[in-house]
Amino acid sequence: MPIAFRSIAGNSLAGTTFDDTTLSINKPAGTKNGDVMVAVIGQVDASGSNALAAPAGWTQLTPQAGANGATAVFYKVAASEGDSYAFTVSGGNPHAAAAGLIASYSGADAAAPIDAVGSQHSASSISEPAPSVVPGATGAMLICCYGAEGSSNQTTVSSTPPAGMTERGDVARASPPSVEYGLYLDIHVSLNDLLLASTSPTGVKTATISAARENSGFSVLLRSAEAPPPPPPASVAGLHMVI
Repeated sequence: MPIAFRSIAGNSLAGTTFDDTTLSINKPAGTKNGDVMVAVIGQVDASGSNALAAPAGWTQLTPQAGANGATAVFYKVAASEGDSYAFTVSGGNPHAAAAGLIASYSGADAAAPIDAVGSQHSASSISEPAPSVVPGATGAMLICCYGAEGSSNQTTVSSTPPAGMTERGDVARASPPSVEYGLYLDIHVSLNDLLLASTSPTGVKTATISAARENSGFSVLLRSAEAPPPPPPASVAGLHMVI
C-alpha cells in the first residue's frame, strides 16, 4: 500500500505561569503500530528561550529555528504506548505561547522512514518557504511544516497551504497581554502534505500566512515501504581473497 495520511491531532498553550512548560498532544485517532508520526512544535516567549524537547521515543529532525522562541520537527514510529505525548516548551514567563501538531501516516517504511529533510528560516514576511528536497525513491510523501512567531497587537495568524498541497492542520495561540511589553506574543504552526509521483526535486513549497511573521519552513520526505531497497555497496575492482 502507498503512504497515506491517517489523521492529525493538535493542541496549544498560553503560558500564564513559569510552570506552563508542558504541551500535551493526543496520539492521532486511529494510529496503528508501525505508523509514522510527524510532529511540528513551536513556542515563543519574552525571554527568547529556545527550549523545545520531545518525550522519549521521538527523534528531532530539524534545527530549532526562531529568534523569540523556536520551532522544530520530530518523528516517531508508533508502538504500544500511551494516548498522548508531552513536549517540553518554555515556561510562562508569563508572556509565552506554544502550539503543536502530530500527523500519522500509514504505509511508510517503519525501519527507515525518513528519506530527506530540509529547513529554512526567514525574516518577517507573509511568505513561508520550505526548501526543495530530492526523493531517493519513488512513492515518497512530502510533508511541509511551518512555524511563525510574532509580537504585535494583531490577532493570531492563519495560513494558506502551498499550491498543490493539502493542509492537514493549522494551530495558533497568543500569550496573555503584557503590561510590561505592551503587546502579546503569538505562535502558529501548520502541516501540509503531498504524495509524490516521481523522484524529481520537489521545488520550494511556500505557504502564506495572514500577517507578516518571522517564520520557518521544514520539508520532510517519508520513504514508502514499497520503495526498492538501496543498492548494495559497490565492489572493489581487482579484490581477490583466498582462504
